[in-house]
Amino acid sequence: MARQETGGRRTPRASRHIAVPTSAVKRGGKGMIAKSERPNALKARPGVFLMRSKSGGGAGIVRQGKARLPLQFLYWLRAGVTIKPRFGFRNTTGSSVSRTFGDNFIAAIGEAMRTAR
Repeated sequence: MARQETGGRRTPRASRHIAVPTSAVKRGGKGMIAKSERPNALKARPGVFLMRSKSGGGAGIVRQGKARLPLQFLYWLRAGVTIKPRFGFRNTTGSSVSRTFGDNFIAAIGEAMRTAR
């Protein structure tokens, strides 16, 4: 989740590619991809195959029906992906602290001085 806050580049850990889902991948009610729709599970199904390009990328493809065509692209294979920062916790927390810390600190010091023995 740190990369969701700061942004950055994600590279694969154990393989050469990261499978980036297309909009054709089925998702559940919360937007999560079911385990049966993930790339490793799909590879075992008939009619699903990987196509690699000479440039190093590729795609996970499923055939629609028994004919050769049409094809549906489920995943794009990428050597790495850039993640844009999207949470904004750091900015929200920083502005909140700068707005309220001084007043709260002065009040806490005053309370400590009044109740000191």
